[in-house]
Formats: sequence, structure tokens, C-alpha cells
Amino acid sequence: ILAGGSVANSYGYVGDGSSSTGVVTVDGPGSVWTSTASLYVGHNGNGTLTITGGGTVSSEFGYIGLYRGSAGVVMVDGVGSIWMNNGWLFVGQFGVGTLTITDGGNVSSEVGLIGYGRSTTSVAIVDGAGSTWRNDSDLYVECTGWSDTQSDDPTILGGDDCDDADIASNPGATEVCDGNDNDCDTVTPATEIDND
Repeated sequence: ILAGGSVANSYGYVGDGSSSTGVVTVDGPGSVWTSTASLYVGHNGNGTLTITGGGTVSSEFGYIGLYRGSAGVVMVDGVGSIWMNNGWLFVGQFGVGTLTITDGGNVSSEVGLIGYGRSTTSVAIVDGAGSTWRNDSDLYVECTGWSDTQSDDPTILGGDDCDDADIASNPGATEVCDGNDNDCDTVTPATEIDND
């Protein structure tokens, strides 16, 4: 999905069949993939999703490495590159999952889970100024059930997110006329200041 192209679907699968390998790249400003339901990267097979150059992916729930024997890799790289999950994001549910957010990339979810199922080894890397993974609620690491691995108030910030209460405000965001510092550059444009 390149150069401003767009794809929309309900469920999205990258690497669906047990012996399959799927690769999707979403690259460039205005390049958008919208899944109104779940997005699976490594459903039963191997899947790779790369979001770069200001591309945007949105889904209700995200799964990276869902079933045993599967492997999923998601890379979100560069300012303006975004993966928005309205619900939960699983990095390795029963398969192997890898989430890498670098150089100002942004991932958001309601709840994040890393290594959710038994016998899974999964990793999330948030690296570089402006790189963020924002969970509106909880983050679970190596969680094999809902027990003492729960965290009360986690948020992973790998960069300089300026407003934890507003997921739309982050270093990769576009500045809009709403009186807020949407792109976290600490500058409110003169056109947004009311001098009355």
C-alpha cells in the first residue's frame, strides 16, 4: 500500500495458512490500511507488516503471532508512521510475535499483551526519540492467565509523548487547529491563539 493508496476490510490476515508467508508494506503519507475488525500478522503462518514513511494502519484488535507455530513481525518506523488499535494488541498470543517501534513510530492500544500464551517467546522494542507504544489501560508481560503479572497503571513511552491523556497528541501527529500541541513540538501556532 504505497504512495497514498488505501485498503479497507473487516478482518485482515497476513500469513493466514499454516505453511504460508505473507508480507504487507504500508509506506508514505496518506497510505492507509483500515481493518474494522481484527488484524492478524502471523495467523497460522508467518506474517510481516511494515509501516514506514508516515503510513497508517488501524484495527479493532491486533494479533502478532496468534496460533502455535505461527510467527508475526510488525515494524513501525519513522515519524508519522502509526498503528492504531481500538482494542487489545497481542504480541505473541500462542505463536511468536515481534513488535518494533523506531525513529518516531507510534503504536496505540487499549491493552497490550506480550507473550500471552504458554511456551511463547515474544518481544516488543520501543527505540528512539518520539517512538511510543501507548496503552490506555493495562500492559501484561509473559501473561499465561489473569494473575499476579497484571500491572495497575502501565504506559510504555519510548520517546517524548507530550500528553498521556490524549492519544492523538504525539510527536508523529499532524498539528490541527484545536488549541492543543498535537505534534508535541511545544509550539502552539499563532493562528490557534485567541488574543481577545
